Amino acid sequence: MKKSLYVTSLLTLNFLLSTTGLFACPIQANQSHSKQATELNLEGETSSVTENDFDRLVEIASESYTGIFKRQGLKLKIDASWKDNTQNAYSDQSGQNRYIYLFGGYARHPLMDKDTYLSVICHELGHHLGGFPREEGSTWASAEGEADYFSTLKCMKYLLKDDPENERIALSLDLPEEVKNLCRNQHPMSNDYYICLRSSKAAETYGKINASLATPDSTVEISLLTPVTKRVHSTNLTYPMPQCRVDTKFQGALCNASIDIPMGYQDENKGACSLKNGNPIGARPECWFAQKY
Repeated sequence: MKKSLYVTSLLTLNFLLSTTGLFACPIQANQSHSKQATELNLEGETSSVTENDFDRLVEIASESYTGIFKRQGLKLKIDASWKDNTQNAYSDQSGQNRYIYLFGGYARHPLMDKDTYLSVICHELGHHLGGFPREEGSTWASAEGEADYFSTLKCMKYLLKDDPENERIALSLDLPEEVKNLCRNQHPMSNDYYICLRSSKAAETYGKINASLATPDSTVEISLLTPVTKRVHSTNLTYPMPQCRVDTKFQGALCNASIDIPMGYQDENKGACSLKNGNPIGARPECWFAQKY
């Protein structure tokens, strides 16, 4: 049975994120914002995310974003079912109601950890708040690549900004020095740097799970240090490939634009990093986004 989870204290974040591990959410090429669902075979496999973790992460996101939606005249409703093995997560809307549907099948992926699952919830929030560009033919849903970008550009930073465990968790992560240096250069303030590290690791794990679901037999490396070099000529409004999604989330983590500036619904530069804004590091990658110069 699905259950709607609403507001609890942000102090639960301290408990929930007080341990670290790989935070991963199983995202596949046709996963988010789609009501098409498949079943995940979980026999003999385990995840570091517990049912309690799942519920509290959902509550934290709901508490933090309900007011933001309300100020836009919208009502956020998160429906989460831990027992449901559906291999999916998606967003929907009806009038002023904005829905997010989350399932334990994702959270129980063997690579899953809490930071990455938090980034998955942020991705779904990004369909509602990510702004330009929208999915083709949609009047409300941000495109997949944009939802990925929003998840680390705004949402992860917002949800983790007051977590007293940022330093401990971030410094325990296995990340290349190049990634650490990029985060340090973009975010001189210690807490911002730690959030960048956490979001970057979650981005990489997100991509690995995405790849494992979309192409389980593939041996292609998914990494923060192997970005896609091919550029699109027109913006991809559907599903980017797993490595491109890692690149997008990593750039969102690196972007030093203020989290207090909302994304634009017509202007791609509002609230984002871009060459026009003078901060090209952290811009949407051109593996899916055709930038206007």
